[in-house]
Amino acid sequence: MEEEESGWKYIHGDVFRFPPNKSIFCAFVGTGSQIFCLSLFIFALALVGVFYPYNRGALFTALIVLYALTACIAGYIATSYYVQMEGQNWVQNILVTCFCYCGPFFGMFAFLNTVAIFYRVSVCPRRWSLH
Repeated sequence: MEEEESGWKYIHGDVFRFPPNKSIFCAFVGTGSQIFCLSLFIFALALVGVFYPYNRGALFTALIVLYALTACIAGYIATSYYVQMEGQNWVQNILVTCFCYCGPFFGMFAFLNTVAIFYRVSVCPRRWSLH
């Protein structure tokens, strides 16, 4: 009996401690909830029949608009978890959440455009033509 109680006392501190990088963990949880809500909303719109085969841009437009609208869900969930884990700098957590999902996409876009400009591909948009 005494061994069971002492074993639980040893792992009690490890089970209920907060993760070492609370901000990144909460940002990933918030971003995951945003992707989940985004996919639910897209499936709901598809079930209702909003997307027609002859309207090609409707799905991508809905994805961009719903991504912008569900960003508040990601920020709220990430910040609420961060504050529950006794985090103090919640503004930094919101910024980490913002760049957690769109940051890698922007980096990939910039890298691929740089490579395309280097090889003089005619399809890539030029830096000065985007206005």
